[in-house]
Amino acid sequence: MHLLGTAILNAKPHCEEEKPTPKPKKKRRNRCTDRRRIRFIRRLIASIKAEMIITGSAASENVGRDAALTWKFNQLNTNKNQVLERSEWKPYKSALLQWKKVKHCSRSFFKTCDADSNRRLTFDEWKKCIVADITKTPALRPDQLNPFLYILKAD
Repeated sequence: MHLLGTAILNAKPHCEEEKPTPKPKKKRRNRCTDRRRIRFIRRLIASIKAEMIITGSAASENVGRDAALTWKFNQLNTNKNQVLERSEWKPYKSALLQWKKVKHCSRSFFKTCDADSNRRLTFDEWKKCIVADITKTPALRPDQLNPFLYILKAD
């Protein structure tokens, strides 16, 4: 006679193996809220315009959004096939990841812009993604504008 849960001399133990229960996978929450996405897109356009002016590609300092987007797309499209492939936009993406407070938006930017999910961005996808987010947001109120833009004037 033996007690349950005790060892028996020269016998195989009756251990019920406990199977580890798999931990439920955590869903990655989309941390790029609408507010952050709008901030990211505005900053992206401003940086593209500034880069265009600094490189001397702009005829004047008043650069249009569409012209800036076209210029940046053509600059990123190194093989000139009118499609941004992963190898072309990945270095630019790593530069965008350095921006504070919009890191989550820059991480998923190209993926969300890729409408047909083929890991390639056409110019239409690029433009629609950026312009759609800007146009669906209301313009800034006067108290949110940078006061130096309308107080200080260039002579």
